[in-house]
Amino acid sequence: MGVVSVYRVNFVTVNAPVVSVEAKDEAAALQQKLFEAYEGENIFSTDETLALEIFQEFPYFKMTSFTKEYPNRIVIVAKEDVELFAFKKAEDSYYILGADGMVLGERNSPTNRSDGASNIQVTGVEILASIGQVAKNDECLTWLYAFCERASEQLGGIRKNVTAIEVLRPTSSAAEMMFKIHFREGVVAYVRNPSVCTLEKAEKLVEKYESLSDSERLRGMIVLTENTQNVIVDYVQDDLFKE
Repeated sequence: MGVVSVYRVNFVTVNAPVVSVEAKDEAAALQQKLFEAYEGENIFSTDETLALEIFQEFPYFKMTSFTKEYPNRIVIVAKEDVELFAFKKAEDSYYILGADGMVLGERNSPTNRSDGASNIQVTGVEILASIGQVAKNDECLTWLYAFCERASEQLGGIRKNVTAIEVLRPTSSAAEMMFKIHFREGVVAYVRNPSVCTLEKAEKLVEKYESLSDSERLRGMIVLTENTQNVIVDYVQDDLFKE
């Protein structure tokens, strides 16, 4: 009996580095819930099932590892999901999403909670998902997440360069869809048919953007299309699509 009691969980350690003030309180509440769930349990029979259920209540955190340290400690490593997108829900109401489309929260401002700058505001597509779910109700969202992830890798963080993205649908055809990307300096990019060569178009856009002079970045447009063999990228000094 004494041996069994030794292998009861007495400690739950959560290693969760945070990048926002709000996340500190959330991490503390997460640790408390995890401790309450596992305290006194036989460490041999415990697994990550309870932890995964609890993490669903904290959408800003993702569990990356669950380890048992005998005789009586569980160590959980988590990371804070970083905000990237803001989708307008209604007047003065925004869904805040992470890079992978996870709906992290709902706020009355598009401002990023970690640094006070704006998240990338996305228009032209509606979000149909609850907090803690990945928004994927529109096929263009899959292309948007993939495109921005690759561009962000190339730029070392896309939010410092891009302020807004519009999903333009002049017709019902996916081939006619465009992402209109607003860069912070003023130049815009039109990514036509983003379902085709999505990642290559992201790479080509970043290459072209970074090749522009300071004065070129203040105006004009970058257009990305494709033919049967290649992605085509052009820059002109005026936004020809501007209304």
